[in-house]
Amino acid sequence: MANKMKSPQMPNPYGLNINLVTAKKVALAAAKEAETLKINAIIAIVDIGGHLIYLERFDKAQFGSMNAAVHKARCSVAYKRPTKAFEDAVNSGK
Repeated sequence: MANKMKSPQMPNPYGLNINLVTAKKVALAAAKEAETLKINAIIAIVDIGGHLIYLERFDKAQFGSMNAAVHKARCSVAYKRPTKAFEDAVNSGK
């Protein structure tokens, strides 16, 4: 019997690619949420191929987290799911 995944891969294609104007709008919304949560964020937005479109680092955010933010965004595209799905899987022991 096949083992069923809780977070199946989404079908291709993703849809339309994101452009810089839209990326900036998404980043603005993310920045507002980070400010509401009082966290220093690094916002990385990639296109459907995983290529960096926009990167923003809050003044007090850790410099070392910049690459991690980009890799996290690329991982989400590569596996076609939010990286939270991996966190949940690890935390559940699966």
